Amino acid sequence: MADNENTPIVETTVDGEPGTGEQNDTTPKADSNDLADKVSMWQAMSRENEKKSHANLKRATDAESKLADVEHQYAQAQTQIAKLKAQAAYPQLTDEVFAALAPKDADAEAIEEWAKNASQFILPAQTETVADEGKKEEQQQPLPASVLEGYSHTAPHPQGSTASGGLTAAYDYGRKFASINNDKK
Repeated sequence: MADNENTPIVETTVDGEPGTGEQNDTTPKADSNDLADKVSMWQAMSRENEKKSHANLKRATDAESKLADVEHQYAQAQTQIAKLKAQAAYPQLTDEVFAALAPKDADAEAIEEWAKNASQFILPAQTETVADEGKKEEQQQPLPASVLEGYSHTAPHPQGSTASGGLTAAYDYGRKFASINNDKK
């Protein structure tokens, strides 16, 4: 064995009675306190990990519920955008038409398809839109001068003025009186 210097030399001694084969245990016994300390350390680490896992589960559950809420809001927004695009493309599809005839739980693509199909059956003359009301107001003709002159005599006049002050004086007085009343509010 001298050739191999890396080989450990093991000596065994028998302390028991000769011929019984009992060997002397030369390894030191572990203290019972060291073992108890290790067990309590592992138990404490286990409790910490359990608390962390419960906290992580709660955070994950909260995140999933928030994600579901955001996805629902996104779907509603997409549906509203599709409805507004359809109303812009087909003015005869008013809010009342959508409320009465459009599919209730449809996604954006279904609403676009429905609007395309419904616009073929609902004529623009059958419904009124907000844009039509604006056009009607613009198309109103001004009152003739004779009617305006008649109104100028019925309006209250400031003290010291005459009824023959004309339409301009009455208009100026009305503006002044209206601005005074509006300032009091």
